[in-house]
Amino acid sequence: MKKTLVFAAVAALLTLTSVNVSYAQSKQDLKTAKSRAKELAKEGWMCESSEGMSAGFAYMFGKKHNGDYQEFVSDGNGKSVNSAKAKARNNAINEYVEYSKSIVKARINTELNDVAGEEQENYIGAYERLIVKELQDRIFHAPDVVLYKEGYNVRLYYLIDNNAAEKAVRNAMKQAAEESGMAHDHAEGISGFINSGLESLKDFGK
Repeated sequence: MKKTLVFAAVAALLTLTSVNVSYAQSKQDLKTAKSRAKELAKEGWMCESSEGMSAGFAYMFGKKHNGDYQEFVSDGNGKSVNSAKAKARNNAINEYVEYSKSIVKARINTELNDVAGEEQENYIGAYERLIVKELQDRIFHAPDVVLYKEGYNVRLYYLIDNNAAEKAVRNAMKQAAEESGMAHDHAEGISGFINSGLESLKDFGK
């Protein structure tokens, strides 16, 4: 009976500790979210969601702490809120395309020394076209927080899932290799080139 009571007390203590840690994390997220919302409100930004800016950021920060995500912000403006949102989304996609292209180019130069000139250009061209679709479907589908202000200015906050981003880049790299002929002409090195780590993708939002 005493052992049962001891085990029950220990279990209760562990549960309480876990709750306190979780609560402290949530409390910090909420504090940071309120601070950011206050600063942005001073700049004239308003939140599209009826739940409000603080709630949106708190949810976003909670996701960051519970998964492998990076935050990315993109602005856009247009003749309407919808056109401004579309522009901001396209800006986000284009920036990620350029960033990932620079990584792929650098890796070609270091890992596939015999790929250059027109062959490299054909591969990068195919990769650029393919990664856009991957990003639209996997990464920049829907923002976590949408802000807007006077004059049809829109700001989108995305949480990029690093695992999904890496998968998207790998898929585009693989398809580009097949389309450009690199998969056939450089069969020995292309598999390792595609499958090796892409840790630098995680620096995009920094």
